[in-house]
Amino acid sequence: MQNQSNTKRWEDRFQQIKKQQASNRRESTLLRLLEDIRMEVGEDEAEVGETYAMLANARYIRKGYWDHRVEDYLHKGMKIAGVSDFVFELLAKMLLDELRSLPLQMEFPSIRETDHSQGKISKVEQIGADAEAAKRALDEWMRRSAWLDQQTDGRFSVTDDEETLSAGKNLAERLSLTLAELLKALVAYKETISGIYASKEKKKFLDGHLEEAANLRDHIEQWRSSIEGREASSLTDLERMTGLDEVKDQVRSYYYYLLFSKRTKKTGLSVSG
Repeated sequence: MQNQSNTKRWEDRFQQIKKQQASNRRESTLLRLLEDIRMEVGEDEAEVGETYAMLANARYIRKGYWDHRVEDYLHKGMKIAGVSDFVFELLAKMLLDELRSLPLQMEFPSIRETDHSQGKISKVEQIGADAEAAKRALDEWMRRSAWLDQQTDGRFSVTDDEETLSAGKNLAERLSLTLAELLKALVAYKETISGIYASKEKKKFLDGHLEEAANLRDHIEQWRSSIEGREASSLTDLERMTGLDEVKDQVRSYYYYLLFSKRTKKTGLSVSG
């Protein structure tokens, strides 16, 4: 009888926490819940996996970035929960949030024929450093985004955020490939610099990759803005409501789940150039 009572208590707490807004979940509360579930039913229940996923999400929100513990929680969550739309929804939200804030600042100063060798080299090195940093960030994000692709067996649908993510992911992959080619072009051009002379052919090749990288970077910024602008507008409208606090809380609770359901195709068009 006591065991049934304990089980009911953790089940009630689990469902209550699962329904909360992600920003209201606390790691300490989730760790206690996780321990209670494991003590009562063991390690292999789906609720254990979903609690690990909530832990990863809560830690990511608190820290503001991914760390080894966020990844560890997510790996455990996906392994234990198996085919769980709830887990994949949390992962998609985290990936979406990270891509929206990924540092992709790149300066592409114009390299002139009249620049002396040191001026040309300095600009090449600046462009290269920015491109390498952006590519590292993109590649790390794509490594994590591949988790969604690897866990699709047995699922009959995808979350709204996963669909929205596909447009951004496509741009991220294209930009990473372009930056790889840009870095090669920078090396090839730099090797020809001597005094005020440098290969015009290598420069033309480099300029083509610079233009493509700048265009893709701008497309990603448009993709980000199209999401952020709509979110800001929707939340502002919500805060202007008077009264109905419970209704407003419910709207916030479901906000991120429903936000992109009707505009995925429009988002794709807005960034396709």
